[in-house]
Amino acid sequence: MKKTLKNSKKKVPTTKIKLDIKYPIYCIGQKYFQQDQQGKLHPTTFQILTTQYGAGVKDYITYCLTYVNEPSHTNYKQVYADKYNTYNKMQHTPLKGEWKHIEGLLKHIFDEQYQMGLEYFWNLYLHPKQKLPFLGLVSAEKGTGKSTFLNFLHSIFNGNTAVVTVKDFEGNFNSSFASALICTSDEHDEQGKRGKITQKLKNLITETIIRVEAKHQNAVYLNWYGKMIFSANDEDGITHIEPENTRFWIRKISKLTTDDFDFLTKLKNEIPAFLYFLGNEFDARPTRGRLYFEPSEFENDASRNVQANSKSDNYNIIKEALIEWFENNQGAKIAYATASNIFDLKGVELTIPEIRNVIKKEFKLSTIPNRRYTNVHHNNVTGTPFIFYRQDFVDDATDIPEDDEMPF
Repeated sequence: MKKTLKNSKKKVPTTKIKLDIKYPIYCIGQKYFQQDQQGKLHPTTFQILTTQYGAGVKDYITYCLTYVNEPSHTNYKQVYADKYNTYNKMQHTPLKGEWKHIEGLLKHIFDEQYQMGLEYFWNLYLHPKQKLPFLGLVSAEKGTGKSTFLNFLHSIFNGNTAVVTVKDFEGNFNSSFASALICTSDEHDEQGKRGKITQKLKNLITETIIRVEAKHQNAVYLNWYGKMIFSANDEDGITHIEPENTRFWIRKISKLTTDDFDFLTKLKNEIPAFLYFLGNEFDARPTRGRLYFEPSEFENDASRNVQANSKSDNYNIIKEALIEWFENNQGAKIAYATASNIFDLKGVELTIPEIRNVIKKEFKLSTIPNRRYTNVHHNNVTGTPFIFYRQDFVDDATDIPEDDEMPF
């Protein structure tokens, strides 16, 4: 018979202590983060977490393999297929009601293309993965509501929008807008760099995968669903449109007839009702093209005007090279160069015949008679160059000095 020890300790079941975790914790790959209420990740370490919350914090960590961009406004998931979703949850809940101020704004912006405007928003809300055309709002006048429209977009899709500038398209770092559904640029000005900027815009409009690069971090690849919606005071040059326009929808916006300083607040209050209308009442037409619309639908006077004032990519490459030359040669008011001289300038990856053709057809220049001159490479030579004037490339030119050519 076994003896029972009177003082033997009974096994007491342990209860898990509930921790007061203020922010969700994620381990993505090998790195730890806490997520604030706006969906932004803040880096931390496991040591800091255990110091802050104790060893039991491990039970509150969600482990993810990597990142993914999966936009949805009706069936959102923060973790999608064991990957952290960089897209943020929408902050509005649809609710039936009136949206007369939003209706007034959209009719002002889209006018005779109002149905297209509603279809654009219908896709943004219910089909965020659908590729859509670049939307450009132009007007030389002030008080047109362009900025209000952009602010309205940020109010609807807050957390999934980004403000971009020309600098964002010049470098490689794009993490600030890589997961955005909408990228806006107010008073957009490509500053004489239309060739490079437009090429990147064209790619982003139709791209499906984006290489995300951030400072001091390894690059990752994400699905890309961003839409570009810009405004500009320059009615002629918001961007570059090729002879066949398949990506750019430009709207010229008229001046508002009334001022309502509380208008944006009224728009924000109507967002739930507008979303309800889009999700339950609006009857959108079927898809007509890869950017939802038929390219012919982009055709209007504003688009044709930008198109007429657009130059070829080769033109912009040459112009940007000459701008850089004048900026590096502050005392020069005139540049003498042959097509071969332009070929040797930084950034000009064109053939000599291509350069000569662009200079004659788009710059509308002819060579001058044979003479002695100093070319853009500071060599004193004899030949028949083209003449380029500083005032046509940079803004600081005041007058043109006497010609220093030396004819024979």
